[in-house]
Amino acid sequence: MNLILVGKVDGQEVRHELTEGDHVVGRGDDAGLKLAQPSVSRRHAEFVVNGEHVRLRDLGSHNGTKLNGAKVEGDCNVQLGDTVEVANLSFRVESSDGATALGMTIFNDSQTLKPSAEMTWEEVQRERTDKRDLQSLLFRVLADAGNLLTIPREPEAMYEPIMDLVDTALLQPERIFVLLLEECADEPINKASRSRGQLASSSLALSRTMMRQVIEKRKSFLTSDPLNDPGFGGMMSMVSQGIRSAIAVPLFDNEEVIGLLYADDSNPGKRFSKDQLAAFTLLANVIAVAMG
Repeated sequence: MNLILVGKVDGQEVRHELTEGDHVVGRGDDAGLKLAQPSVSRRHAEFVVNGEHVRLRDLGSHNGTKLNGAKVEGDCNVQLGDTVEVANLSFRVESSDGATALGMTIFNDSQTLKPSAEMTWEEVQRERTDKRDLQSLLFRVLADAGNLLTIPREPEAMYEPIMDLVDTALLQPERIFVLLLEECADEPINKASRSRGQLASSSLALSRTMMRQVIEKRKSFLTSDPLNDPGFGGMMSMVSQGIRSAIAVPLFDNEEVIGLLYADDSNPGKRFSKDQLAAFTLLANVIAVAMG
């Protein structure tokens, strides 16, 4: 699948296909993507395409290059759905054949977040020891996690077993996403996903407010039936997709948060419980330790 840069320059759409090889972006006549703008350096940035892999580097430009809002320093991986900023010009990375990104993640700036339930890491620890029902659920989930901990794997080989564990813990939610923090991005990157049912073809839309609290404050969130809850005015991305229940927890390796796990479901009969929230949080901790 070839990727293509799509943006606007002086009100006109610009499209540049990222075919195999090197693509210099800049004002110079030798640029593969020539942008005749004063803010753009003569040799501003470069895309290097090698098979399915696309790398982006800044070429010492005056006004900088950004990938998903983060300044590009060194080489950064580029994926379908990413946003690239060249000085003051913005481009979206799309597919030349019109395909959508599997599990593509869109962050919105909703400031209103009223979850049905939220738990800090310390509260989850207390719940684990105080509630027998949670202990039983957690035992079943962590028993299934044994192979993940005992069999050495490359990170990429862990994603399918991770999603199998989430299926067990949350009784097969329609969508599961594994999002990890990377050096070249200020927002977590979707590394793996699994989808079924009505939400199978939908992109993931997350509130930045929620995402930051999960990562920065190690909070776990559970939302239930936002369609019928007037308090979810800031969660319109969920409502528009028909999501009935969603859950997000930090991937915490006992030292730092390395990303988050997210799952949701549009089934009116599916409601994630607070016990599942606590068990899911502890499972995410096991997964993060194993990934380290």
